[in-house]
Amino acid sequence: MGMREVLPRVFHWTAVHPRIGVPVSSYFVADHGLLIDPMQPPEGAEALRELGEPKQILLTNRHHRRDAEALAETFGIPVWCEGRGCADLGGLPGLRPFSAGEDLPFGVATHAVGTPHADETAFLLSGEPPVLVLGDCIVRMGDGPLGFVPDRHLGPDPETVKRELRRAVSTLLPLHFDHLLLAHGNPWIGGAHEALTEFIASEC
Repeated sequence: MGMREVLPRVFHWTAVHPRIGVPVSSYFVADHGLLIDPMQPPEGAEALRELGEPKQILLTNRHHRRDAEALAETFGIPVWCEGRGCADLGGLPGLRPFSAGEDLPFGVATHAVGTPHADETAFLLSGEPPVLVLGDCIVRMGDGPLGFVPDRHLGPDPETVKRELRRAVSTLLPLHFDHLLLAHGNPWIGGAHEALTEFIASEC
């Protein structure tokens, strides 16, 4: 599937991740020049320039490096990741660490999640209404309901990890947002705050 506009000037595409062998989601927020957890788009990197100039790459966690290195080199742009994940991203050009809770200088507020990875971070994109970006803490299968990653990816004690995920994600519920951009599964457009609230409540 090629890039599609899911919100005004927000583009989504999927591509099969070569290591895990399943499609994953990537985004380009054109008005901010933000590439989020990017794989190469099906149309090729240069097609992004037809939508807007890429200026920054954001990773929700270190495991979402994906094609960030190639895209950073193509466009000569920095890659932002929460500081605890940077040690595993050695050699990534233009790597810039941030601390969760920091407001980045291009209209993005960062919020600590801290599970299932220590550097797991949610991004709140400025705009009206704001958009919340999540990495591995909440996923969905295609257009299915919100959920957690399968138990086989949650270590030897998945129930404990899911309790930690519920607690961590619940700290995001006071935020104002109406849409979710997910690194795994299609974005949830409209009613996302209600959907996330209901999912967390159903898991308690």
